Amino acid sequence: MVDSSEFGIMEEREEVMVSSVDEEVKPIFRVAHFLKPTTKKLPFLPSRLKISCSSLKVQFRGGFSYMKGWSKWVDELKPLHQEIWKKAGIFEGIIASTFKIYRHSDLILALAERWCLETNTFILPWGEATITLEDMVVLGGFSVLGHSVLKPVKTKDSVDIEKALCEVHKDIRVRKTNVGHHAWMEHFAGRGDHLEHVAFLTLWLSRL
Repeated sequence: MVDSSEFGIMEEREEVMVSSVDEEVKPIFRVAHFLKPTTKKLPFLPSRLKISCSSLKVQFRGGFSYMKGWSKWVDELKPLHQEIWKKAGIFEGIIASTFKIYRHSDLILALAERWCLETNTFILPWGEATITLEDMVVLGGFSVLGHSVLKPVKTKDSVDIEKALCEVHKDIRVRKTNVGHHAWMEHFAGRGDHLEHVAFLTLWLSRL
């Protein structure tokens, strides 16, 4: 239930909405949820950030990167497994993984300057703010429910699948030395069996 009270962080109202998943769907007027605060019109245009990191030597390691061929693999498996993805609450997260996200290094550094280690919040001129699980749901389409991905495998089927994936991992490592994302996708994409779907989900989780 969305808290629409004056103290809630989200509000519910009717607006014209555009689908972020299917570009062919026409915009529709429906009830939607919005993070507060929202505004109809800005009194002025925000000024461009003038932050220079020339004096800093910062390396951005890890993080999400666009992978060639990933979107095609998603499109191939979507008609077959989208109902399962929706039931598991991961459909929007998988679709979001096909988007190309650009890193704004100066903006990241500007936010880092506002980060407080003691409270795990950004200290901003208008107050404190931080990233919440609700942000992950709204912005990333990720599910915040269910068991941890680190939970030990217990069922016989799960043990057999894990064993099969480990065998494939060893095989790829013998041929290519490094078992990277591309090598994993090249090996499984187009197989058309259950193990392909499992390998697909494994790769998706490892890229988060």
